[in-house]
Amino acid sequence: AWDAALRAACLALIVVQNSSLILVTSYSRTLSPPYLASVAVFFAEVLKLGAAFALLVSEDRSVSRAARQVVLLIREHGWETVQFAIPALCYTLQNNLWYYALSHLDPVTAAVTSQMKVMTTAIASVIMLGRRLTALQWLSLLGLTAGLVVMQLRDEKPLRKADTPMQTPRNTISGAAAIMLATVLSAYSGVYL
Repeated sequence: AWDAALRAACLALIVVQNSSLILVTSYSRTLSPPYLASVAVFFAEVLKLGAAFALLVSEDRSVSRAARQVVLLIREHGWETVQFAIPALCYTLQNNLWYYALSHLDPVTAAVTSQMKVMTTAIASVIMLGRRLTALQWLSLLGLTAGLVVMQLRDEKPLRKADTPMQTPRNTISGAAAIMLATVLSAYSGVYL
């Protein structure tokens, strides 16, 4: 019972986090004065680094011990650390592409198109890891892709000026291309790790 409740709570948190990320980021790209996406990505990484170090400090119960452990790990496993730079750079580029895409796509289209991560990750795992997928798995992936294509080709009714408080310039093709490249980078990085 406890395990099922924890799983449901985690699922709910992930849904809320992913939904709010898309909506808040999309809205923030309409604000004036505009901000540089690269600065937002940089500070997000700084916050993650700070949070990771804070968790290490709480585990070691000492800032100096945590700092020594970080230095020791980098010295002992320098090559492995350098190898993590490849997916880290891919994720950084992916995050910048995400901001670009959200500047040119509506939140629903961005959210649906970003689900191509499932397909690109499956393809990357087949190519990079030699994994085999069953016919049912391929059929499911094709169904997902078909759903995404239908979503992209749906008839959109034009918005009236009164329907939205702020309009952002939309370039759907470049926004969709940015999301697609971001999903490929995400798949490569996830399979690489």
